[in-house]
Formats: sequence, structure tokens, C-alpha cells
Amino acid sequence: MDDRWTEQLAGRLERLEKSCLRWRILAVGASLAVVLLVGVLWARMGQVAKSIRARELVLVDASDRPIMRIGQDAKGAGKAGIVMFDADGESRIVIGMNEADAPYIALLDSTANGGDQLVLDVTPRHGSAIAFRSPKSQSGILLGADPAGVGGLAFMDRTGQRVLEMGMNPDGSARFTVRSRDGKKVFEVP
Repeated sequence: MDDRWTEQLAGRLERLEKSCLRWRILAVGASLAVVLLVGVLWARMGQVAKSIRARELVLVDASDRPIMRIGQDAKGAGKAGIVMFDADGESRIVIGMNEADAPYIALLDSTANGGDQLVLDVTPRHGSAIAFRSPKSQSGILLGADPAGVGGLAFMDRTGQRVLEMGMNPDGSARFTVRSRDGKKVFEVP
């Protein structure tokens, strides 16, 4: 019985050693594969693409909702634009080029709140301007300076018509104008 027990123990030990050898070979192979994979990934991390070409780039949040779009403007006029969206998917910040190929930035209120806007734009023909307006009623305030540096402030009625203007004339003198609803000058100094 001692010989049989010794033979069984020796057989078990031999099987255990063979199994252990297989696991060692498998572990070494897996380790080499991991080292090779890490080496390849490490080498690629140092590479930077010189350019990325795309018609549109859309960044999304964890729920796959767009939070920013970089691409062509909404009108499809081929102008570059960046649009940032709120949690409801509404455009809230727009940066782009207008119809005159001039830059603009627009901060937009929610359309549920009337869609009020603050717009900064610069055009070669009209100069620079900041507009505070409500698209719902077209009323607002326009502050600007023409390319010659002549500045002015205008208040617009609900139709978008300038009803009160003040600023400078090209000669540097002050100007104040009041207009009727149909746009005719009612009062002007000087």
C-alpha cells in the first residue's frame, strides 16, 4: 500500500508540475503580448496628426447630445462656424463669418425666453458694432463705430427701425436724432 500510495503521489506531482509548466508558458506568452501591445500604443501616442480634414465636427456629451458643432454655417453658405448648444439642444453661442465674410459672435438667450441676442460683429463697410436685440419684437440697442472711427448709439423700436440715435458726425461734432415710426427725422441736433 505504501508503494501504491507513493506511485499515486508521484503521478499527482508529475501532473501538477506539467500543469504548472503550461501555466508558466501561458503567463510568459500573455506577458509578452501585453508588453508588445503597450509598446505599440506607446509609440503611437508620440505621433500627432498634422491635420484633420472633415466637413463637420460634432462634440457630444455622455448622453450623445450635441454640445458643440464646428463646421459650415446653418445657411449652408460655405462660411465657417462654431455653435455651442445648451442642455435642451438650443444654439446659445455662435461664432462665425457673416454674409460679408466678416467675423461675428452671438450670445443667444433661449427661444423659450424670447431669444434675446447680444451680437458683436465687424464688417469692412459698416465698421464694428454690438447689438442687443430681441428677435421676437425686433427692438433693441445698437452701439457701433464706422470704419472712420465715428461712433454712435441707436435705439430700435419693435419693427427694428432706429427711432433715437446719438453719436458723432464725421467732423467730430455731436449728433442727436429722433425719428418717427415711419423713419422720418422729427428732431435733429445739429
